[in-house]
Formats: sequence, C-alpha cells, structure tokens
Amino acid sequence: MVFSEANNDHHAFGWFANRELLSVPTARYFSERWDADEDGYEEAYRYVREDELSILHVGIDENGMEGIQAQGRVAHNAEVQYSDDLMRSAFDAHPSFFRDRNYGRYYEQHCEQLETMLSRAESEGHRFRSVTPSEIPALKRRQQ
Repeated sequence: MVFSEANNDHHAFGWFANRELLSVPTARYFSERWDADEDGYEEAYRYVREDELSILHVGIDENGMEGIQAQGRVAHNAEVQYSDDLMRSAFDAHPSFFRDRNYGRYYEQHCEQLETMLSRAESEGHRFRSVTPSEIPALKRRQQ
C-alpha cells in the first residue's frame, strides 16, 4: 500500500514551476519475512514502512506530449528525523512561536490556496485528478 501526506495536506508537496517539477512524499507499507531469533530461518513477518520523496515532471516532454513522468526518488533518512523529545525541546525553547500562532482558519486558508493553485494551472491547460481519496475539497472534487 502506498500513502502520501499530500492526500490530506497540500503543504506536503512542492511545486517548482520554473522546472515543471512536483515533489510528493510517499510512504509504502509492506510485510516481509525475517529471522526473529537469528537461527538462520526467516520464521516471522514484520511490517515495514519506507518513506521517500517522489520527483515528477509535469508538463510537455521532448516529444510534445503533455503528462506526468517520474524523474527520481529520494529515500527518507530516519537519522535526521526529529524525535518527540527534540520537538518538545523546540516548543520549550520557542514558546512564543507556537503560542502566538492563530490556527483558527489554518485548514480553511490552505484549502483555499490549494484550490487557487490547481485552478490556475487548469486554466493554463493542465489537468489534475486525485487518485486516492482525500477530504481536502480541491482534491475531493478531482477524484477519479
């Protein structure tokens, strides 16, 4: 199974218009056999999650065809991920940064911004469709 935070949070992806590149974080879940007791026999299953950033070209290719083409992937490095303890230290060190933010219209504003971005690109002839379910209105309207 593949999942992306971009299904529910439009901040999760990046659009680089000058290069016609879209970056989308993805998480792939699967099970694999492994040797739990290190006896040389893979007797157990474990669930694995692999995170990566998919880089896609969105536009017209060298043959004049419009579409989306995979350009590459960047694997997630767990060693650089913040832990809960590190995030707690950021909250403690910068309380006013988090305290003084108004999140009352946060979701609504971001939904509006995503609709604006997609509508503008569509007015220029691009088409978008959400291939996975999303509750973000702009994506929900574009579900296949």
